[in-house]
Amino acid sequence: MDWQNFLKQLITDFRTSVPKLAALTGLSTTALYKIKKGGTEGPNQGTLALIEKALNIKISDDVNGNVTYQKLPPLIKEDRGEYKVAEIISKQDLDMIKKLKEMGIDSVEKLEKFYDYEGIAEDIKEVLKKKLYRS
Repeated sequence: MDWQNFLKQLITDFRTSVPKLAALTGLSTTALYKIKKGGTEGPNQGTLALIEKALNIKISDDVNGNVTYQKLPPLIKEDRGEYKVAEIISKQDLDMIKKLKEMGIDSVEKLEKFYDYEGIAEDIKEVLKKKLYRS
């Protein structure tokens, strides 16, 4: 897909418009319309970075001019104002953490002392440690 069609596809996929995308990115509507109408070979690296950041995507183009994007994991803002990749927590993980907290297990240390801890699969242990550590 060329840059012209790529920008049209982004606008469709993200249910936005050129003026809204301009507001999100800080780019001018003129620059975006120029790309959308094929008035340029493609955006420069600064423009790409602004679009990627605004939509939380990674844009790739190959030597044949094929442009694609990939959605990145969601970002969350921490108390210190820094952003990090959010982990997607399944309902099952949340339910397990809730049950453990109801049993008074609210830290990694208490989890490791839990009588049935050895019976929990290693991957589940790691998930629990991460979730309890962050909660």
